[in-house]
Amino acid sequence: MREYEAGIIRTECHGGKIYIIHLSCSEIAREVTPGQFVQVRVNKGTDPFLRRTFSVYGADRKRGQIKLMVEVVGRGTELMAAVKRGDCFNIIGPLGKGFHREPRGNGTSILVAGGVGAAPLFFLADTVRPAHSNHMVFMIGAQTSEIHRAFEGLFGSHVTVMKATDDGSLGYHGLVSRLLEELVESIKPDVIYTCGPHPMMKAVAAISRKAGVWCEASLEQRMACGIGACYGCAVPLVDGRMVRSCVEGPVFDAHEVEW
Repeated sequence: MREYEAGIIRTECHGGKIYIIHLSCSEIAREVTPGQFVQVRVNKGTDPFLRRTFSVYGADRKRGQIKLMVEVVGRGTELMAAVKRGDCFNIIGPLGKGFHREPRGNGTSILVAGGVGAAPLFFLADTVRPAHSNHMVFMIGAQTSEIHRAFEGLFGSHVTVMKATDDGSLGYHGLVSRLLEELVESIKPDVIYTCGPHPMMKAVAAISRKAGVWCEASLEQRMACGIGACYGCAVPLVDGRMVRSCVEGPVFDAHEVEW
């Protein structure tokens, strides 16, 4: 983990409030694994004071580039979306513990995302593609179809995509966890990976436990420092311990988390 000045290559708007920012940072591109994150100083001054935390959406090791998926929700992300080619971000990374890239078994793997929680799962899907060549299902849930439109063209041809919306405007009408429950009843995957809102991941963890399927979850905790100093992202485990998401996570065995 080190601090870098990452140059802005380009910023792409993917509809609505979702942007993909391409950065030049060969050191992080070379080291980062799916599920790890970076801490971004979004302005050259101290406003906003705290860095913003983002899972790495993708990495091109040969070109020395990384990608971040940003949803504009406040001042910090508004500043990030407005960056131009030639600007740079001061970033710290790669941070945290990522997903296990070696799958357990050779059958189906299911990736369950909620909204922009899809970011580390996109990176994971591309990274483990050869090992998961038999079958990979990417489930993504959102409140409306607008979020899904932002993801069009981002899925690889090797991935079976299943979409769910709360309002029924696209794909399955209902929670993506319900869609997962129905699929698990028909096939038993070897592994489930998930990232998204806490209630969704809690449901995914319960479904995987009941089915006897290994599951990893990337927790979306608020982080201030990102390096384990402030203990602001502490997570309770079923054995009674409190662990730091930024150091011991953000990826955990979903069955070890006290949801």
